[in-house]
Amino acid sequence: MNKLLYILICLGIAGNVFAQSIVGKTDKKEYMIGDPIEYSFSIPLTNKNLNFTSDFQFSDTIQMLQTSIDTSKDKINYKYVFASFIEGVHKLPEFQFYLANQTSPAYVVQSPNVEILSPVIDTTKIEVKPIKGVMKIPFTFKEILPFAIGGIVLTGIIIAIIYFVRRTKNKTKSPQTIKEAAIPEDEEALNNLKRLKQARLLETGQEKQHYIALSEILWQYIYRRFNVNAFEKTTNQIMEEMLSKDVSQEDNKRLENIFTTSDLVKFAKYIPDTRTNLNLLQDSEDFINNNKRLEPIKDDTGTKEEKEVINE
Repeated sequence: MNKLLYILICLGIAGNVFAQSIVGKTDKKEYMIGDPIEYSFSIPLTNKNLNFTSDFQFSDTIQMLQTSIDTSKDKINYKYVFASFIEGVHKLPEFQFYLANQTSPAYVVQSPNVEILSPVIDTTKIEVKPIKGVMKIPFTFKEILPFAIGGIVLTGIIIAIIYFVRRTKNKTKSPQTIKEAAIPEDEEALNNLKRLKQARLLETGQEKQHYIALSEILWQYIYRRFNVNAFEKTTNQIMEEMLSKDVSQEDNKRLENIFTTSDLVKFAKYIPDTRTNLNLLQDSEDFINNNKRLEPIKDDTGTKEEKEVINE
């Protein structure tokens, strides 16, 4: 009896450590350039809070055309349509699914390779005709008239520019150049968050539009603050680059949770509860406030000190 209990415990631990492998399927193995590639797989419906990630990006090699997700009684069915315009063997994107509050994937979807072929043209059936000589067509007055008018207008513009430049040089007093100070990135981001809250998208059932806007606000902030071009990176790539920045582990974890939930809402039709929505908005504001740039501030004697700019 003790041995059986020990075996069951070991099997339970192994189930939590090792992710279950799922093989994605395509409708066929070979495609012509531009043909739709239908790719599908199913995930057991063990937990409604499944999160998934993928390193897939749009490229010249593989492009995503369509996504559809439907839920049956005991599983979630995913279907994607890709296309490729590059000849050769290409790897379809792989997906990883995580249970809530778990760091190791529960399911890993293994994607197959597909072969893209170029169409074969039978040149023996193409009729070759002799090349005709270049035909000379005389210009008409209607064709010349627009060029003549354009020339007159261009001459007038050049004369006006010369007159303006000479008149400016003759002035004894030069105007002062006023350089407007750019709005700080943290102030810009906090203002955008405030406008997002005022839009009340969540209250009208527009969760996807809300999380698209939230992602773009944070992408813009970390682009200006940390020089990370998040607009062209996946969540995994963003977080990998953020590890090299001067950001606390807690703030990085907070940012990753925001992006992961946003991806789930945008691509998997996941709808967070009200508490989650409020927490993520607060986490976004905390991340911005915790990572404000240090600015040099002059005191009354003219010395410089590094002080953190904090809006309270």
